[in-house]
Amino acid sequence: MTKNSIPKKLNKEPIVEAVCEFRFEASAALSKVLPGILYTVLKGEKTIEDTPAAQLPDQLIKSDPSLRFHPLNVMNWNDYKILFSNHSILISTSIPYPGWSNFKDNILTIMSAIMDSGTVKSITRYSIKFQDLIVAEGRKEAVDNIDLKLTLGGVDLHDQNYNVKIESQKDDKIHIIHVLAPAVVENHSSLPSSTGTLLITDSICTPESPIEPTAFTSVIPDDLELLHLENKNLFFTCLSKQGLDSLEPIYEN
Repeated sequence: MTKNSIPKKLNKEPIVEAVCEFRFEASAALSKVLPGILYTVLKGEKTIEDTPAAQLPDQLIKSDPSLRFHPLNVMNWNDYKILFSNHSILISTSIPYPGWSNFKDNILTIMSAIMDSGTVKSITRYSIKFQDLIVAEGRKEAVDNIDLKLTLGGVDLHDQNYNVKIESQKDDKIHIIHVLAPAVVENHSSLPSSTGTLLITDSICTPESPIEPTAFTSVIPDDLELLHLENKNLFFTCLSKQGLDSLEPIYEN
């Protein structure tokens, strides 16, 4: 799909979750420092609570690599959730999705406060991940929403349930595509759950060397924009014509 063929808007918004993550080398345990800093800086309603992992001993968290980036506490800020580990921050939007401009502006506000705090030595990785649900009534329709042709062990997965994950790398970017069809997503309200094709696109930037805060502040607006564009292109490339048409795309005149 070319840039000119990407819709300007979708009448049926498929996004069920949007997440931006940053990983750091830091001079302090960030889960103990950053919530207080952001609580002071960010305007609006805020609450902070621990996650179950916060009850684990500090020594275990430090020694177990699987816990290195596991959130220890979370801040609910207006329509956002900010999750903190000792080496990362994860920013998640609410649903309905507020749009990329709003999401990006809030990411930059949060990151500016963190970079100014002096607690971060360098940034080692950052990523944008979207989870999209293309609603479908039946299994075949859910499978046909994606442009995927796959045969395994003589079985054509065209009309079978599948759970497929693909990873590709180019330069300092890693792109992960994960498709589940059919999938069920619980709504964040009293509405019934939705069924269809769950398409997860995760775009990760892994710099050759860690980026210092001053340099990061100058490049992050453009880098985020580029990473989002690559992720957006990836999403639309994965859709079949049926899947795209079901979202009621609107194009520029």
